[in-house]
Amino acid sequence: MPKGIRKIELMHQQFGRCDGHTCGECSNLTTHCYGRTYQKCLVYGESSSEASDWTKRWPACGMFNRQPTGRPVMQMIRRGSSKKDPDPEQPLDGQIKMEGF
Repeated sequence: MPKGIRKIELMHQQFGRCDGHTCGECSNLTTHCYGRTYQKCLVYGESSSEASDWTKRWPACGMFNRQPTGRPVMQMIRRGSSKKDPDPEQPLDGQIKMEGF
């Protein structure tokens, strides 16, 4: 995660805000009990680490009650990852084009 930015701020940057709602009201918030109760956001991503713990009182993001699609945000911002997602319009290394066949 970029230094100094909180998880929920990143979610608001990515998806906007859903004013009048909190994460605790969202269908993407899951609850896990392992001797203690933990909340996780399906859109942000889940792990067994505190790094993916979520707070019910945070203001909801634009993914409020919407079906998550694509990779979890947590995977896209993983520290130390210098690889970017490939441009879907550009061929991958070694890929052949089907045009002209």
